[in-house]
Amino acid sequence: MSVDWPLILVVMGIASIILIGFVVFLRVEARGHRGREKALLIWIAGISAGLFWGLIGLSIWVLGHTALR
Repeated sequence: MSVDWPLILVVMGIASIILIGFVVFLRVEARGHRGREKALLIWIAGISAGLFWGLIGLSIWVLGHTALR
């Protein structure tokens, strides 16, 4: 049984974007309008991390499939 690591990395990236976005939404709602700038920076960092893992997974997947040809 083989594990499809690139797919796992892509899913991990998407999940981290959703999870960090949800956490930031809860923080903004809890603090009101004062924490909005900090929450936005955290959300941007989360999106960056998600895209990073997603792109790594996608590039591994593409390289793996082109190497098999």
